[in-house]
Amino acid sequence: MNSTAAAAVADLVPAPVAGGGGDAAALVDFLRERDIECPLCRYNLRGLRSPRCPECGRDLELRIGLSEPRQGAWLVCQVALSGAGGIGVLAGVMILKDGWPQEENLQWLFNVSMVAFLLAIPLAVLALVLRRRYLRMKLGLQRALAVLAAVAAVGALIGLAGAS
Repeated sequence: MNSTAAAAVADLVPAPVAGGGGDAAALVDFLRERDIECPLCRYNLRGLRSPRCPECGRDLELRIGLSEPRQGAWLVCQVALSGAGGIGVLAGVMILKDGWPQEENLQWLFNVSMVAFLLAIPLAVLALVLRRRYLRMKLGLQRALAVLAAVAAVGALIGLAGAS
């Protein structure tokens, strides 16, 4: 790390507070004269007196981290929804051109699959627009939503193939 970058980091991360008090005191000292937003609710934490956001009530900690959190679950969710949404766009064009398709076998399964593809269009857009909110969710919930999106996309494909 060059001396300019080291100086910039040293300016942002406070030295430990003299006389003890630990991380909580360092956090309060760090926020005393800085406009920093709560990572969850975006409340301005300037002048904070305890290591807890007064707006959302979540505990805060001072640490060095990645500029972007892990995005694997979000990427899986986005890819599944975007793929299904792409099929939904094609299905929507087909429906506008020729009307709702009628299948000889398992019409209900075909209908469910088509509706799933059509619903994936706005869900893919929402997942893209609300990416930061998704990344603030607990990791277990992120993973569950990613698995749900992937299973729904694959299930709709299997249902479409099974009905044809």
